Amino acid sequence: MPLKAPTTTPSTAATTSGNDTSMVDTDSQVVTMGQLQEVVNQLTNNNTILKEQLNGIGALKVKLPLVKCFAGEKSRLKGFLAQMSFKVQQEGAKLATSIDQVVYAGLFLLGRALKWFKPYLTKI
Repeated sequence: MPLKAPTTTPSTAATTSGNDTSMVDTDSQVVTMGQLQEVVNQLTNNNTILKEQLNGIGALKVKLPLVKCFAGEKSRLKGFLAQMSFKVQQEGAKLATSIDQVVYAGLFLLGRALKWFKPYLTKI
């Protein structure tokens, strides 16, 4: 028989028997604190299992190839920015702030682009 949650109507009364407190309603169905604790424990366990399953799904995401370093060629800029956008989205929580994202993008710069970026990197 499923547990019936206690109601807060005037006909509900709390009783104490030993170390266990019970709620009794007009249907005379008793739900003990121990039973409620079991339900809470089951919900907590189910929540943990669900989170693990969701994390497992995230681990199976499509892995993007490494971003090719950018040395400042104007013809490659749009492609580099698109790759970085996808990579930042994929990294998600690892790059929580905008500063983290900018520094991460700076790791893929070479030559002229790195020379231009260096003063910004030292200010961060």
